[in-house]
Amino acid sequence: MKLKNLFYLLLALPMMFVACEEEPQPAPTPEAPKLTLTSEESAFINAEGGDGTITYTLENAVEGTELSATADVDWISVTTGETINYTVAANEDTALRTGVITVAYGSASFTVTIKQLGQSVPDPKLTLTSSATMEFDGMGGNGQITYTLENPISSLEVKATANQAWISNLTVNDGTIDFVVAQNIEEAREAIITVAYGALSFDVKVKQAKNTNPMIVIESSTEVNVPTAGEQARTVRFSLMNADETISVTATADVEWITIKEIGEDAVTYDVAENTGSSRVGKITLTYGSSNAVVTVNQAGIKAMDIATISAEAREDNSIWDINIIEVKDAFNNEYQSRISFKLAEGVSTRITDGTYSVANGGILVNTSTDNSYSIYRHNNSSVAEDIIAAEITVTNNKEAETTTINGTFTVGSGTIAIEWTGKMEGFAYQDPEDMGDEGETEWNEFYCDGNNGNNIVLDGTGAHGVTIRLYLHKVGKSSGIVAGVFPVKDWAYSPTEDYCEGENNGGSKVNGKSLKNLGQVVIEEHAEGWKVTFDITDVSDNNYKGTYIGTL
Repeated sequence: MKLKNLFYLLLALPMMFVACEEEPQPAPTPEAPKLTLTSEESAFINAEGGDGTITYTLENAVEGTELSATADVDWISVTTGETINYTVAANEDTALRTGVITVAYGSASFTVTIKQLGQSVPDPKLTLTSSATMEFDGMGGNGQITYTLENPISSLEVKATANQAWISNLTVNDGTIDFVVAQNIEEAREAIITVAYGALSFDVKVKQAKNTNPMIVIESSTEVNVPTAGEQARTVRFSLMNADETISVTATADVEWITIKEIGEDAVTYDVAENTGSSRVGKITLTYGSSNAVVTVNQAGIKAMDIATISAEAREDNSIWDINIIEVKDAFNNEYQSRISFKLAEGVSTRITDGTYSVANGGILVNTSTDNSYSIYRHNNSSVAEDIIAAEITVTNNKEAETTTINGTFTVGSGTIAIEWTGKMEGFAYQDPEDMGDEGETEWNEFYCDGNNGNNIVLDGTGAHGVTIRLYLHKVGKSSGIVAGVFPVKDWAYSPTEDYCEGENNGGSKVNGKSLKNLGQVVIEEHAEGWKVTFDITDVSDNNYKGTYIGTL
C-alpha cells in the first residue's frame, strides 16, 4: 500500500510545479506631468516698465509636449525657456493696471499676476496773482481778481464766494474772476472774496469808502417780470442821497419796446409794449450826476407747447366741448410738464365744429373764483395752476383725412404759449351717423369690458372713425362676469326687475360724451370668437347709432 501511494505522489509532482509558476503582471502607468511655480505668484512693476523672470519645475515630462507661456494683455511680452522671461511696457496712464501670464504644459498650468503702477500726478497749485486787497470808492464799480492754476484735476472747478451781499455777479473765468461792487449808501465797509479749488483757497479783501457824492438809489425792485401782453404806466421808485439841486434825474431805456413816460421827484413811469416774439430783456438806467441805477425788465414771449396728446370730450349738457392738451413728458422727472383744458362754449353737434374760439368772443370760458369752468393751465400737476387770461384757437377739421388742426395761443401769468397741432383727435367723430349706413359704425379698433360689479356691466368701444361708446348694462340676478341678454335703454332703477341699459336721466351710457335717449337696445350673445355685441341706440341729440362687434371682451 505504501509503494502505491508513493507512485501516485510521484505522478502529481509535475502538476504541482506547474501550478506554482507566477502569472505575468501589467506594465506600470507613467505618472502625469507636474508643473510647479517656484517664484512669486504676483509681481509689481513701476510705471516706466521693466523685465521680470518666472521660475518653475517640471516633473514627468512627456516626449513631444512643449511648455507655453502667454499674457492676456498686449503690454506684456513673454519668452519661454529654462526660465520664463517677460517684459512690461511703460504705463502712460495714471491708473494701476493688471495683466495675467498663464504657463501651461499639457493639462498642467499656473498663473502669475502682473500689476503695474500708473504715472504719478503732481498736486494742483492755486496762486493769487493780483493784489490781496482791493479798494473802491463809494460809487462802486467792476473789479477783477487774477490767478493761476497748475496741475488741474478734471473733477474740480474754481469757485468764488463773497461774505457780503454788496459784492455780486461773481463770475469765474480761466485765470480771472470778475465781480461788481454796489454803490455804498452807508459807512465805509469791508468784505472778503474767497476763491477755492478743492482744499486749496485764498482770500481777497475788498474795501469800500463811504459815498459822499450825489447818488440815486432804487427803492422798488431792480428786476421786474412783464407778461407777453405788455403793461402800461409801470413805475420805478427811487430816492436821492447827498442831493445836489443843480442836478436832475434822467432815465433812458436801451430797447425801443420800453418807453419812458414821465420822471417825477421819486418815481419814473414807463410803458412796455406787447411782445409778439420770444422772451426778451431790456434795461432802464436812472442817472443822477455820476451815479447810475439800473432796472432790468424781463418780458415773457410766446413759446411753443410741445404737445404729447390732444383729446376732446363733449359735456353731458351738450352745450360745450372740452379740449384737453397734455405736453410731452419731461425726461428728468418723468412727469407731464403741463396740462391745459379749454372749455369751448360752442360745438353742440357730434363733432367740434370749425371756427375760431376765444375768451373775447365767449367761445372759451375762463376759470375764475366765481366761474369754475376748469379752463385753466396746470404745470406738472393739478395743485399748481394759472388762470387763462386770454386765449384764441382755430379749429379746422378734415373729414376725408379724418384729422383736426388746432392752432392759436393762450396767455397765463407766466406768458403766452403757442399751440399748433394736426392729427386724429381722440374722442372726436369724423363721420355723421347718417353717413355710416344702416349698420352704423362697424369698424371697431377695440371693445372691452371696463368693469363688472354685482349686476352692473360696463362696456367701452372705440370705432375706426372716432366714435366712442360707453354702455352701462344691468342684469337681474347677475353676480359677476359678462352674461348674454337683451338690454333695452331706459332710466336707471335702484332695484331693477328686468335687464336694461342706463339711459337719459342717469347719463352713465354715452356716445361721444352724449347721454342716450330711452330708445333702442343693446344685445349680448355668446359667439365662437368670444361675444357678439349688437346695438341700436340714439343719443339725446337724436343721432342714431347701429353697430355690431364680435370678439373677446
